[in-house]
Amino acid sequence: MTVDEYLEFEEQAPLRHEYVNGAIYAMNGVSVAHARISGELADAVRAHLRGGPCEVFSADLKLLIRSDTDEIFYYPDMMVACQRDDYGPNYVRNPKLVAEILSPSTQHIDRREKAMTYRRIASVEEYVLLAQDDHKVIVHRRAEKWRPQSYSGPEATVEFRSIGLSVPLAQIYEGTL
Repeated sequence: MTVDEYLEFEEQAPLRHEYVNGAIYAMNGVSVAHARISGELADAVRAHLRGGPCEVFSADLKLLIRSDTDEIFYYPDMMVACQRDDYGPNYVRNPKLVAEILSPSTQHIDRREKAMTYRRIASVEEYVLLAQDDHKVIVHRRAEKWRPQSYSGPEATVEFRSIGLSVPLAQIYEGTL
């Protein structure tokens, strides 16, 4: 399937699909915990970014990754992008922060395939993984050679250095555990 065929198909499809070099993959529905974590995280980031050049986007917007060897459209759970010239009508390119909430069915893809792919995007400074069933956030930073830093427990506060924001895990996981 070509990119144009995918984009046309995706506009008509009742479910969302990710596109990886010609193949499409249906996206699973999310749990209540997943939706709450996503909402709380996006709310905290949105409030922090208000009035600045960067914007937060949720899982309803595609991320386009294009290189010499790849054409990929993912739906990250959350991303922050600052270069408005890189926005398309239904996607963004070149985010500085990308976050995925780990689901049992997708965590291996998030930890491996997507981690490797996001690292190849020159603008990405942080890749964030959030557990669904525990107060646990893992942040991978380009500036630290992608070594993971783990934040655990409701009393912990996660740092999103790429956007200058610290958020208590209790706030991100409010109502979930």
